Amino acid sequence: MSRIMRALVPAIALLCCMGVAVHARKGAPKNALAFPSLENCQQKPDSTPFRLAANITKGMPAQTWCFGFSTAAPTSTSAPCGNAAMLERVQLWAPYTGRTNITAIRIRDTQGERTVFGAWIKKGATYVDELVVSKLDWTAQYIQEKNPKICLTLNHAIDLDTLCLGPQGQCTVALYSLGSRGQKCCPVYTTAAPLL
Repeated sequence: MSRIMRALVPAIALLCCMGVAVHARKGAPKNALAFPSLENCQQKPDSTPFRLAANITKGMPAQTWCFGFSTAAPTSTSAPCGNAAMLERVQLWAPYTGRTNITAIRIRDTQGERTVFGAWIKKGATYVDELVVSKLDWTAQYIQEKNPKICLTLNHAIDLDTLCLGPQGQCTVALYSLGSRGQKCCPVYTTAAPLL
């Protein structure tokens, strides 16, 4: 190997490592369960009539971020999940250890807002990295007419991307419904996480 090549190898290795660092993806801890942690749940996007909005919007007070929802025809109306009538709960992939960074959760629609409480799923003695907002019972008609949003207010130390697990710059959300024949449906969507 020439002297020039010997000098270039460490530099190339350093550049490669820097590239990996820049493009590295954050994720759940190594011992985390897959998201969502529900068993026998159909995770295919667009399998139900319910969708996560493409963009997260900024709300008030400061450091408030709102997830919106919409409806569309499912990929198969004859499949069990295609017949889901209500969006029952929303699950956000977020670390249980970061729960104190969320100072409030509100549901906002065209009629106003109300404060709700999220829960963290527990498997055995361990909490799973999933924040759940449940007992929604939103029909497609309600979503179309009332334009509901789930809004999280965070403390000033972090941004939404820091709270969300999964791919860098994105939040990962599962929309849980019950389809026909008792089929559990939890299609998973990602949406861009705004920075501070």
